[in-house]
Amino acid sequence: MRRALLATAASFLLLGVGCKIDSGLGSLDDTAVDPDDTNDGNGGDNVPGEPVADAGADEVVPPLDEVALDGSDSYDPDGFKIEKYRWEMVSRPPASSAELREAESAWPSFNADVAGKYEITLSVQNEKGVWDSTPDTVVIEARPTVGFYVQLTWDAAGIDLDLHLLQQNAAIWSATGDCYWCNSNPEWGLGGVLDDPSFDKDNRTGYGPETITIQAPANGVYDVAVHYYGEDGLDGECWEACPGTVATVNFYNNGTLTHTVSKPLSQVLQLWEVGSVDWPSGTFTNDGAVRSVGIDAACE
Repeated sequence: MRRALLATAASFLLLGVGCKIDSGLGSLDDTAVDPDDTNDGNGGDNVPGEPVADAGADEVVPPLDEVALDGSDSYDPDGFKIEKYRWEMVSRPPASSAELREAESAWPSFNADVAGKYEITLSVQNEKGVWDSTPDTVVIEARPTVGFYVQLTWDAAGIDLDLHLLQQNAAIWSATGDCYWCNSNPEWGLGGVLDDPSFDKDNRTGYGPETITIQAPANGVYDVAVHYYGEDGLDGECWEACPGTVATVNFYNNGTLTHTVSKPLSQVLQLWEVGSVDWPSGTFTNDGAVRSVGIDAACE
């Protein structure tokens, strides 16, 4: 998002008379310079103006997308070369673990791992050592554009929760009626693939997300559940003393967040029966029951 540069002359000649008029807006030598900058070698004369950071245009992207940023349109109005880039992610959605890669280059990137808004700023420095005093901001929104999208996140590291999307009244771990990490693309609906669920991402190390998508759901009722599997297994198992966590499930209908529900889970092998979604109305019926179950032996 480029910012226009404003310049105001401090004096002018009126009717050929050499009288100086003070505008009260300061002179062109009032250019702000980063206090950490070293002397530019000009002895304080002709201090160059500030460069202009351009972080690019705001975007809407699908969740889980790899986002490439572009600061190459940044420039200096006096023609000096842009030598340094400094990007910073100042806000991201709750439970996101997104981090900027190559944050000191013109083209950093990050993974939009959780649906929501990511706010990123860019500052640039020219070859005279001058930083721009007003960083530019770009907002990237990760927003599902498909028919039905459900997202699970949680607030503890090193543990594994599993998201389940079931046909109405189907049993947990059903080979035909339950979409989850071990049964990622069962055949549902009226035929074809658009009305089949797709398990998009499995997370075994904490926070999530885990997501399931149906591009064009068949009319009906879909049940959602969350299973507290336990530790990710990479550093041993915590069956006896896994930490408690708060799980959060977000429901999206054609790109719009319609419902958010959360539940604390305190023990391994608990199953949270989150609720049901009626399609195409999008009506959500909260269940909220938590019960103990085993594990899916066929997938272990």
